[in-house]
Amino acid sequence: MKESSLRKIDAFFELIAGWRKAYHSACLYYLAKYEDGRFNVVSARIFLDVSPSILIPEPYRAGAIQAGQWDISSSSMSVEQLIGGLLSPQGCQLDGHGILRMAPGDGGEVLVSDPLLLVPEMTAQSHRLVGLEINGGSREKFLPQPESDWILKGGELPYDTVEELCHDYGLEGMAQGKSRLEVIAQTPVQVFAGSTIIGTSASLGLWTAKSMDKYRLRLGYRILLKGKVIRRGMVPGESLEWTEAGIAMVGKVAIDVPEGARVQCISSYEDRAHHQQWITDANILNDGRPVVFPTGDIR
Repeated sequence: MKESSLRKIDAFFELIAGWRKAYHSACLYYLAKYEDGRFNVVSARIFLDVSPSILIPEPYRAGAIQAGQWDISSSSMSVEQLIGGLLSPQGCQLDGHGILRMAPGDGGEVLVSDPLLLVPEMTAQSHRLVGLEINGGSREKFLPQPESDWILKGGELPYDTVEELCHDYGLEGMAQGKSRLEVIAQTPVQVFAGSTIIGTSASLGLWTAKSMDKYRLRLGYRILLKGKVIRRGMVPGESLEWTEAGIAMVGKVAIDVPEGARVQCISSYEDRAHHQQWITDANILNDGRPVVFPTGDIR
C-alpha cells in the first residue's frame, strides 16, 4: 500500500483518539465473492460504537457469494490489524468466515480517501460521525449482473437481489459502484433521549460512555420562544448530576424555561459538537408524546 494511504488511515484513528476508549463494540459487515481460495470483499463496513451490536452469527452463502458479520471486539485482533489484513494481497483469516481481502483495483492498488467528520442533514435529532472510505476495483468484475442476483435467488435462503442482501447485512447503499470499505465511528456523546420539558422546568442531559472524561464534556442549549432565541447557555460536564446506565452514564441538569418554550440541546466533547436534539413540552400534544422540531422551523 502507498505511504500516502497509510497516513490517511493513521489520520482517521488520530481523529478519534480523544474518545477511542469509549468504543466497546467494533464489528465488520461484508459482502464477498469466493475465488482462488479466498473471498474478495466488494462491500464492507466497520462500525465502532459504544453499545454492543446484535450480529447474525453465521455467514450467508449462495454459490460463491458470501455475506457476514464479525465481532472484532471479541477477537484478539485490533481494528487497525483487520484493516491491514483486508488490504494486504494475502488477505485476513477470520474464524468461521475464511480468508477475506479487499477486492483490488487495477494494479492491485486501493484508494484511501481523507478521513472526515461527517455532517448529516441537521434534522430535529442528528449526530456527527467520523468516516474513512477505501475504494478498490469494480464490483461488476466480481459480482456481474444479472448473474449475481440469480445466484442469490437459487440459495437455500433465497434473496431477490444483491441490494436486498446488502440491506439485511448492514450494507445499505453499497450495492453499486466500486468495491468499498467504510470505517464509521459513531458518536460517543449524545443528548439524553429522556430529556423533557414539563411546564416551566426542563430536565436536560447527556448520555455517554463511562470512560469519557466529564471535564471535557459540555451540554449546550438554546431556548426559543415564539421563534426567537431568548437565552443561550452551557453546562460543563462536571456540573451535571451523573448516574450509571449499564455500560454508559447519564448526566442531568434542570433549568427554568418560559411556558411554551423549545430547547435545542447540543452535546460536545473537546469542543466538538457530536449530537443535537430539540425538546418541547410533552403536554402540547393531545396524545402526550414529546415533540421534536426540525431546524427548518426555527428562524
